[in-house]
Amino acid sequence: MVKKIVLLSILALLGCQESAKNSPINKMGQDSTVTFMSEHLTMTVPKQMNAETLFPVSLHFSQPVRDVKAKLISINMDMGTMPIIFSAQENGHLQDYHSQVIVGSCTEPSMEWRMLITWLQGEQRMQHSQIIEIKR
Repeated sequence: MVKKIVLLSILALLGCQESAKNSPINKMGQDSTVTFMSEHLTMTVPKQMNAETLFPVSLHFSQPVRDVKAKLISINMDMGTMPIIFSAQENGHLQDYHSQVIVGSCTEPSMEWRMLITWLQGEQRMQHSQIIEIKR
């Protein structure tokens, strides 16, 4: 009986190690991102984004911009609106911005969010909207 319990414990631990090895956080690399492009900006996010886990969002603008603002607006669930704060990359060109984003989990297995990004290009207020999917 004791041997069976020890054997089951070892199998359970091996199972845990395997799942940790295959988790998305350990697979993050260049080929695990998706890029959305428009006339004015390129947005890069991970292919797999999970609720309650930080994920990076990168923006590259076609020319220098300022006053970059963004928010996530829930689409297929009642999660409201969440602000996203971007910071300019330290290259002095004001074209590259980065943020770390986290959203809460809900009962939906797949949550759709609209990311609304606004910025000033010269004196003109511009905007881009992109739908992203975040898994529970």
